[in-house]
Amino acid sequence: MLPTLVTRDCEVTIAWIIAALKNKSYTYAAIDSDASSIKCAFFTWIDYCSVRVLYCLLVSVVFTKLPVDGWELVRQMWITLLMLPTFRLIY
Repeated sequence: MLPTLVTRDCEVTIAWIIAALKNKSYTYAAIDSDASSIKCAFFTWIDYCSVRVLYCLLVSVVFTKLPVDGWELVRQMWITLLMLPTFRLIY
């Protein structure tokens, strides 16, 4: 259980960082106003979802040859959708 949790957490964190770097979410302009924070969070979430899907497909096709657990992937994306804008507004 713990190795699965650590692996999943690392995948989510790396995907989130890649998406944030692509959208320049760490600049002052990304948190200048509430509207820019929400817009930046939304586009970061879209890129995060893209990175997660591509990573899962890559691992499935190249390494494990197992089907992707789509339900788990969608669940992670929806949880992130709730967390990311909330964090950006509080930040």
